Amino acid sequence: MILSVLACFAFLPQMQAALPPEIPGNPDGCYPAFTTAEGCNALALLGGGFGNTAIGWYSLFLADAASLNTGVGAGALALTTTPAVSNTAVGAGAMLLNGDGSDNTASGNWSLTYNVSGNRNNAFGSFALFNNVFADGNTAIGHNALLNNDFFGDDVADANTAVGDGAMFANIDGARNIAVGADALGSNILASDNTAVGFNALLANDNSGLGSAVDNTGIGAQALLNNINAFGNTAVGSGALQFNDFTGNNSARANTAVGAEALNLNTDGRANTAIGVDALLNNDSSGLGNASGNTAV
Repeated sequence: MILSVLACFAFLPQMQAALPPEIPGNPDGCYPAFTTAEGCNALALLGGGFGNTAIGWYSLFLADAASLNTGVGAGALALTTTPAVSNTAVGAGAMLLNGDGSDNTASGNWSLTYNVSGNRNNAFGSFALFNNVFADGNTAIGHNALLNNDFFGDDVADANTAVGDGAMFANIDGARNIAVGADALGSNILASDNTAVGFNALLANDNSGLGSAVDNTGIGAQALLNNINAFGNTAVGSGALQFNDFTGNNSARANTAVGAEALNLNTDGRANTAIGVDALLNNDSSGLGNASGNTAV
């Protein structure tokens, strides 16, 4: 789709720019209504909008009455039009397909590219929030962070925060998740209200796409790494609950592990509490699900 849009721009006939004459005695690109434009067809179809800045090939091309937008880079905010306001897009293709979405910030090539009507989103890094269409209030920092958020345009994947290379890469309709660290919650598709802090924390969470793996908290490198469908688990420490719900049976629920490698090999056991390094390390390592309700402090 993006290539088609760019091709259409490339073959458009030369158009009469709607911009008024430049203000005499000022640097090149200075126009009335607090407007600055530089580049082929930048702000070409500006109507009553004001306070826009467009620098780059076809940046803010369809602006019309849209106001207070800044587009820097080839195709940045190219399709943005009335009533969009207060968007900032920096990078080639940044917010390219934005229609009337407002109060968004995108910095990085192809960041927030597919955004049409999403509002109050923040994307920093190439391909950050790339496929977001309608969802609101998301923050993605890092290459490919929240890449597939709102991929189908269902407008439910709101209020997610992803910081780190590939953080929440696969998320489509999950909401209110927090992921900090490279690949944290990287496979999450539909599940909501999870918190992952650390490299690969909750990496496999909801990779089945069932959406049942909610209300999990993993803090530490590879904490709850292999959890697939289970919910309500808390892991604090490197490798804590690392193999929890490895089978995806959704029986390993409501476990609490605090300490490096605590409950590390637990597979299907539920309602266990382990506090301390290696506490209940081998609990339910057989994967039979019989080791439930244990406490080790």
